[in-house]
Amino acid sequence: MRRILLAVLNLSGWLIFCTCLLYEYHYVSDQKNWTEAQNHCRQDYTDLATIENTTELNQFINVSSVYSIIFWTGLYSKFNWTWSDGYMESEADNRHTVSLKSYLGRHWCMSISQFTYLHFDNCSAEYPFICYNGTQQDPEFTCVNESRNWFSAQSYCRENFTDLATVKNSIQKLKTQNLVPGGNRAWIGLNGYYDLYWSDGSSVESFFWDRFHSIDLNIPMACGLLNRLSNEFILYPCYTTHPFMCDSRSPPSPAGECYCFPVEQRACEMKMLIGFVNVYLKNS
Repeated sequence: MRRILLAVLNLSGWLIFCTCLLYEYHYVSDQKNWTEAQNHCRQDYTDLATIENTTELNQFINVSSVYSIIFWTGLYSKFNWTWSDGYMESEADNRHTVSLKSYLGRHWCMSISQFTYLHFDNCSAEYPFICYNGTQQDPEFTCVNESRNWFSAQSYCRENFTDLATVKNSIQKLKTQNLVPGGNRAWIGLNGYYDLYWSDGSSVESFFWDRFHSIDLNIPMACGLLNRLSNEFILYPCYTTHPFMCDSRSPPSPAGECYCFPVEQRACEMKMLIGFVNVYLKNS
């Protein structure tokens, strides 16, 4: 089941229980990668399973308790990177895992050091920075040994050079790292966001963030599995194959699909919105 809404109202002596069944979950045992599972769900149902609040999460866990230990949901994560000068590809290959909650929903700016490439940094931190002159194809890098935050460094580079450094390959990577003052970090032009999404476009609420222990920053896009044994979600490479859970959602349903149970009848007239359904109740 996808969602059950329960309303308990007490008006003019009435105690009224109303419930609406809006969505359903559907387990599919076929082994598919995340994209294949998404296509299957969209063809046969509505989409891969979405969970929007803790009530739905508990329902989802209960429904899934008899199925495979791990399976795909509609959850996925993605780094959204940009370079200061508009270059579209990234060199984001920082190979370690971090706490997901500390990285989600924030704007990150990238610094480098002589021995580590890259560092995820708070954009307000102050470091020296590397600018470039010339073109993206043939840049000339310069390190400005003056501590500024990322945005101030960007403005300085644009006023006095071309822009903050764009690093396109391993040769440029080595050149920029060799320019970093010893024992320090330096800003480059890469910045972006790391966020969670649902396949159907719904927002992922913050209560979900505690359901993950870590993420691998080397995976620019990862997809969400539910581990039924721990009731935790795992961000995993999307090309791996697993069973999956779809959901189906009906369009706004007639009032007959919402059921209300009055107790102790008194004179009462009311109109309320339950889920997406207007329900009009009157007794005299």
